[in-house]
Amino acid sequence: MADTGGAGNGASGSDTAAGASSEAMRSFVIHRCRLAVESADGGGVDPAAGGGQEMGDTREASVVVRDGVIERVVLLPDERFDPQSAIPGADVIDATNKLLLPGFFNQHTHSSEMWSRGLIKPAPLELWLCSLIDDSPVHPDAIYDSALLCAAETLLSGGTSIMDHCSMILDMPDQTIDACVRAHRDIGIRAFIAPLMGDLDIMDCMPQEPLRDPVSTPPATPYRCTPDPERRRLFAAALERAAAAHHKPHEGVSIVAGPTGIQLCSDEFFLECKRISEKFGLPRHIHLLETAAQKQLAWDKYGCSAGTHLRAHP
Repeated sequence: MADTGGAGNGASGSDTAAGASSEAMRSFVIHRCRLAVESADGGGVDPAAGGGQEMGDTREASVVVRDGVIERVVLLPDERFDPQSAIPGADVIDATNKLLLPGFFNQHTHSSEMWSRGLIKPAPLELWLCSLIDDSPVHPDAIYDSALLCAAETLLSGGTSIMDHCSMILDMPDQTIDACVRAHRDIGIRAFIAPLMGDLDIMDCMPQEPLRDPVSTPPATPYRCTPDPERRRLFAAALERAAAAHHKPHEGVSIVAGPTGIQLCSDEFFLECKRISEKFGLPRHIHLLETAAQKQLAWDKYGCSAGTHLRAHP
């Protein structure tokens, strides 16, 4: 809830319950907040309700939340509305001079990178990732702590949902996912947890030739990489177990099939993630392309763009 003037601290508000915590299931009334109200045609504040007609105008309103769900919005002034009796016994939050906004969605983050913040000098992404691997958490407790901090920062920034593309500890994938899930549950944020997985080595994502226009100039030598079938089996099995144990969207936690991207995944691994996604109804999340080197890698690897290849193999 953003402060639009006046003194005092306001409580955070959202158009949806955050996670499945007991706080999210509370009943309360947010009274006298500022709220943007669209007219029936979507053109700003409804002039029939006595407001202005410009986009960005707001109205004073009260929002009644019962069991974590918005029950009604009352535009003020309304002599018939009594916030104290709207839900008998429920808290009434004085939101005078506060702007009520929908909860924001942190649509992509890597909580495990909290440990590396400010430690790695700027470098091309592929080289930066090598340093990141050296500084990545090596124990599930560190995964838990970093996920907890990442979720807390999201909440304090007005976010109520997070997509956590969380790095895996290679020899402890189940413990890594469990720790990440536990952290997001403990703090009460709605979490989409995408274990960051791939079956290729980090060196396979490095440019094998100087950068060029890959569309018009073919590689001097064919692209080669060696997928690791044991790593593919290990990660796929961990994703399947995580989906069975933790994928509970109605409770605020969704497991997501999250292959790293074309630079660190074979087609076989993509197909395995697709199979598990369809089996459990999981969303999917991926880095498509982030650098010119990855664009060149896609053309060298597939003979076409990454998007064209993935669309041809849905």
